[in-house]
Amino acid sequence: MDARTRRRYRRRLLDELGKNGKLLGRLRQSVSDRGKESATSGVFASHLAERANDEYERESDTVLADAQGRQVHEIEEALRRIEEGIFGVCEACGADIEKRRLEVIPSARFCLRCQERHERHLRN
Repeated sequence: MDARTRRRYRRRLLDELGKNGKLLGRLRQSVSDRGKESATSGVFASHLAERANDEYERESDTVLADAQGRQVHEIEEALRRIEEGIFGVCEACGADIEKRRLEVIPSARFCLRCQERHERHLRN
């Protein structure tokens, strides 16, 4: 991969990192706010269903924050690979990751074949 292409992916990944980082911050703040609300809702909640709904929303935000955190980590790792000069190389087989794949998922770690194997392994 030439230097110009790496710079283009780097800019794109930095843009995604900014967007994902902001979203992650909002999700974490929401989880924190809902935790504070639930601590006081025991006194004010008039109905068990209302408390259950609050807990469900807090758990949903926590799951989303965890997933967003993983996405941020993947982007940071892709940026590290750019700096190390190994961006676009499959971590499993060492082949170049298909350009079409990197256009869709610039933080991709595996070529399509190895990604499919990785996902099958995770399912089993």
